[in-house]
Amino acid sequence: MNQNTVQKFRKSVSLIVHNNFLHDSRVLKIAKSLQKFGYVVQVVALHDEGLQRQDMVDGVPVYRIEVKLRRWSIFKFLRFFRYVEFALRALFEVPESDYYHCNDIYTMPLAILYRLRSPSCKIIYDAHEFESDHTPAQSAFKTRVLQCVESFLIKFANEMITVSDSIADEYVKLYKIPKPYVVYNTPYKTKVNNSNVLRDQLNLNDHQKIFLYQGVLGVGRGIDLLIESFSQIKNSDQVLVFLGYGHYLPKVQEAAHNFENIFYVPAVSFHELPMYTSSADFGVCLIEPISKSYELCMPNKLFEYLMAGLPILVSPVRECRDLVESYRVGVAVEKMEASKIREAIDDLIKFSSERDLSSKFDEVIEKYNWSAQEKNLEKVYPKNS
Repeated sequence: MNQNTVQKFRKSVSLIVHNNFLHDSRVLKIAKSLQKFGYVVQVVALHDEGLQRQDMVDGVPVYRIEVKLRRWSIFKFLRFFRYVEFALRALFEVPESDYYHCNDIYTMPLAILYRLRSPSCKIIYDAHEFESDHTPAQSAFKTRVLQCVESFLIKFANEMITVSDSIADEYVKLYKIPKPYVVYNTPYKTKVNNSNVLRDQLNLNDHQKIFLYQGVLGVGRGIDLLIESFSQIKNSDQVLVFLGYGHYLPKVQEAAHNFENIFYVPAVSFHELPMYTSSADFGVCLIEPISKSYELCMPNKLFEYLMAGLPILVSPVRECRDLVESYRVGVAVEKMEASKIREAIDDLIKFSSERDLSSKFDEVIEKYNWSAQEKNLEKVYPKNS
């Protein structure tokens, strides 16, 4: 049997994203796992200027849809029509698949259109957060509309996946559905070698303890409180390094300019990130419970810190706190206040100096790595070989 004949009988999966698929590590990991399971995989994404329409990202085929109306992005009233154009072009340009893996609520309607044309296809809804949650940036009216839309669309999903156990429970409570499968957004299990890249780059000495915040610099991530906390620390041996990008970048750069123990490092590629992470002494993950989604989240940076063997400072949000306390790999802040954060910083330094945490990290990494999470993904996608 030749390769073309084999491929003809293998089931196919289209993973649909509403972005350009340049920085979506979770979708890439899922795509590569599905290839390992024996599926023919492609990612359907949005095209941006300078990118290839048909591309290959780390061995995964990508088909980017060119949306003409995106050129008129300054007009908010065109957003709906831009989405319709994306859906229709994808419907007619991209070959049909056996599975459509939707990576947020906004890609679900496209999968439903595919099902109208091919009733036997299956739809997988992968909610990367509590999708219809009310946030400070979103009105209560919009939240209610999203919940109504989601409650309708979710009925078309054959299976659902989400990123934390608490979010899965919330979906059961809200929509009276079977509990979604939980696939945490963990990194691959790798041996991360210690590095000095941050010390070398920022001219820090070995006595200075580096607290690393990596990821999006945005609302609800404790950035204001971190700046306030470290700006009041008189001990220059405790330094804070921000590594990332986002809306709060000017504020972070200003703090780095004004305080000698606060630094900013531009975002690096995900290939370089482990080297930077491992060069810190502690990881910081201070998600604020400003919404249900944030309150129930399990950020990927938490797992990246663990993989690098960093003791972690976390906020008192449920799953983050439970993980670091149950495995004893960090300290949870008692309350999201600058004074409590400063107390927790001292507690974390003392906690890590008094014990050998290597066995604890080995234990937690054994559960929270991508190979372990693949086992839950395989319950949704049985091996196709």
